[in-house]
Amino acid sequence: MKKRSQIISLIGIILILISGIPVTRALNFQNTNAKVDSQKAPTNQEVSKTFKTAAFDQVKLDTDRSSLKFIVGEDFHVTVSGKLKSRITDTKVTVDNNQLTIYDKPVKHHNYGGYLVTVTVPDRNTIEKISGTCNLSDLSFNDLAIPYIDLKAQYGDVVMNRVDSKNVHLNQKYGDLKINNSLVENGTVSLDVGDVIITNSQFMINAALGKKGNCKYGDVKISNSVMTGDSSFSLINGDFSMTNAHKMSYKLSTKLKRKIKVNNRSYSKHYSKILKNKPLLKVTNKNGYIKIK
Repeated sequence: MKKRSQIISLIGIILILISGIPVTRALNFQNTNAKVDSQKAPTNQEVSKTFKTAAFDQVKLDTDRSSLKFIVGEDFHVTVSGKLKSRITDTKVTVDNNQLTIYDKPVKHHNYGGYLVTVTVPDRNTIEKISGTCNLSDLSFNDLAIPYIDLKAQYGDVVMNRVDSKNVHLNQKYGDLKINNSLVENGTVSLDVGDVIITNSQFMINAALGKKGNCKYGDVKISNSVMTGDSSFSLINGDFSMTNAHKMSYKLSTKLKRKIKVNNRSYSKHYSKILKNKPLLKVTNKNGYIKIK
């Protein structure tokens, strides 16, 4: 009986082991299927990844395809979002010595499409400096006080909305600069192809537009804004317009006759008016009109 019981027990163990084999195979098969399904996911599927970061007060950009947005939220974090085909995993986010670095791995071909990197900080006064280089990137700054901005942008718009800055140095090749409800105490702008649009803001800016090869064009449009210090705008092919202008001094010139109009009065190639203790607006326009009212 004892030997018979041992035989029965052995048979039972064998049956359990045998029955376990298909179970294991089924689990492995399911895992394989899950991996294949992930690989076959639609390339236009939206995906995102969030990086919780340590505190930082400076930002260094070295991006190739990602657009960037800077906003105020509850804490420090960076969210990367876009379509599956955009390969958002190419973006590297690190914080070292209070500096956030965003690096977008270069690719040989740009057929993956762009994506968005959103940088969130807990207070509008958190960031003291933003610098770096961006390629195919729109840049957006919202509700922030950033004392120092120094950026080189290849293709894309730069938007400052409710931003206060003491120093802005911007070198753009193709794209618009849009400043809205902001304060730029001292700005230097170099823009090859694109417009400068300033609305409801206070500014002191020296800008040169239209320098890229044969594509030398760019307009300046200023409305409902106050010039806090001497400013200059140099245009090649484009128009300069300012509406609801405050009292200021003028030095305006263009190579085309009767292309200058101040307060609905037309002037020839030059117009100058100096007011005591008022900031000077200097506009040089090679091919285009100048209108101020």
